[in-house]
Amino acid sequence: MSKSVITIEYAREQLMVWYAAMEAVASGQDYKIGTRMLSMPNLKEIRTQIKYWEDKISELQRGKRSRRTFNIVPVDM
Repeated sequence: MSKSVITIEYAREQLMVWYAAMEAVASGQDYKIGTRMLSMPNLKEIRTQIKYWEDKISELQRGKRSRRTFNIVPVDM
């Protein structure tokens, strides 16, 4: 299974595309990305994509470090 590599530059480009789509749709226009036509009913999907790409950029900026977990045991003194 091959893993796709998303660069931070690509993620930023995608985020800008989805921001442009949101601006166009919010002002009452239709917006086309590839073969897809987006309109006002697609606003929820647009917001979901924006959140995805914002999170992806944050992940790439962190360096894909996994979260650390700690076990804490309370002790009565």
